[in-house]
This record gives sequence, structure tokens and C-alpha cells, in this order.
Amino acid sequence: MIARKPVPFRQAVQLLQTKKLMPTNLSSAALEQIDAAIRRQSMFSARVANASFLQEVSDRIAQMVEPQAGGGTPGSYMDATRFRVEMRDILDNLGYVTDAPAGSITNLRSAARLNLIADTNVAMAQGYGQHVQGHSEEGLDAFPAQELFRLGDREVPRDWDTRWADAGGVTYEGRYIALKGDRIWETISRFKNPYPPFDFNSGMWVKDVPRAEAERLGVVAPGERPAPRVDPMPVKSDLGSSFSPQIAERLRALLSEAVS
Repeated sequence: MIARKPVPFRQAVQLLQTKKLMPTNLSSAALEQIDAAIRRQSMFSARVANASFLQEVSDRIAQMVEPQAGGGTPGSYMDATRFRVEMRDILDNLGYVTDAPAGSITNLRSAARLNLIADTNVAMAQGYGQHVQGHSEEGLDAFPAQELFRLGDREVPRDWDTRWADAGGVTYEGRYIALKGDRIWETISRFKNPYPPFDFNSGMWVKDVPRAEAERLGVVAPGERPAPRVDPMPVKSDLGSSFSPQIAERLRALLSEAVS
């Protein structure tokens, strides 16, 4: 289920509006080798090559992030349950057939896969919106740092202590805190984004740390004004510069329309 209540950030909506459909037969592992800037501006799902399906997903994700996208009336609101019902109907209309087990993550009809698609895309839009808002001049001055914290419980939580330490992170009174512009946020992210979510269904999120507290902990020097991050949205033009040559050759055909 989606952990965060949808927040209609203008920036979150803008992120969704910039996304282009990227039908692909690539696995999740292969997709992770694509430049993060390309993935940020693409609507895709592992081994989903049907553009019509991706467009239907995109339209419904927009309704989750901004209810007004569906008209704003009570019957137009999109949630995870409605998303699953409508996407299964669409799959039936598209003649979707699979040998994957009914409850498998590789079965597009399964609750696990549809929840993953909805949760991840909604969270990424919200995470981006929060990231942009938090990097305004006023936001950085008042809240120069942020804390990684557990927003949602998990039966088998990942080892974030090790993940944070391996990324070079410092803990302050046992808390995962760093400046908002610190590269550690990309380093701990499976998606290489400087904002949450940092992994699939992780339950982790970030919250602002006020200046007075950040100064007390030694995260920022008194009066220090950290520089804002460069907007992470632009797509790089050289598709082959940051992933393997084998995948680059396949991606040139797949991405020729998606990034044009």
C-alpha cells in the first residue's frame, strides 16, 4: 500500500508531466544501469513493452499525486485499490497473457506488482517535489540538513545502518543526518536519486532538520549557508556514457523516441 498521503506538490506534478513513455523488455537489473537522469524523465516498468499500458499507468499516477487531474470530484479520486481494478481491466482489454504465477511480482495482474508500480511512482513524484521545495534559498537557510528515518514498518527491514556507513555517512546521536546537498543521498539510493524513495518498498523517508539542531549536532557550522543542489531533472544527451556498451546498443533503439 502507498505509505504516504498524496501531496499535490506543483513540482511533483511537473515531474510527471515531463516523463516520456519508455517501453522496454529490459529487466530491473538492466534498467538500473541506465543513466539516472534518463530514468527520472521516463515512465517505465521492468519488462513492460506496451506503450498503451504505460500511458494508462501514467494517467492514474497523476491522479494519485494530484486529485484535480481526475476532475476533483469524489468519484474521480484514484487510490491503490481503484488503480489495481482499472489496470487489470486494461490488461484484459490489451489481451495480456502470462505464464507467471498469479501472485508473482512478474505478473502484471498481481497486487504485488501493481502496488509496486503505484507506490514507487507516487513516492518518486512526492520525493522530487519535497526535494525541490526543500532546496529553495529560504528552505536551505531554515533547514540545511535532513534526516533519513523509518516512515513505514517492514517485516524484514533492510540494514540501513550498514548502508549508511558504507556510503560514508555519519550518525548524530544515532540518527542518519546529512546536509541536503550531500552526495550520500544518491549513494544510498538504489535509483541514484537525491530524494526518496531510496529502494523499492523500503519504508524509509526524509524529514527536515532545523538549523539550530543541525548546528548543535555539528552537521553545519553556525551561520553556514549550504549551496542548493542543481535541479536533477535534465537528461544527458550521451546515452552510452554511463552504462555498459552491451546495454547501450539495445537502449539506443528503445530510447530514441523516449528522450527526443
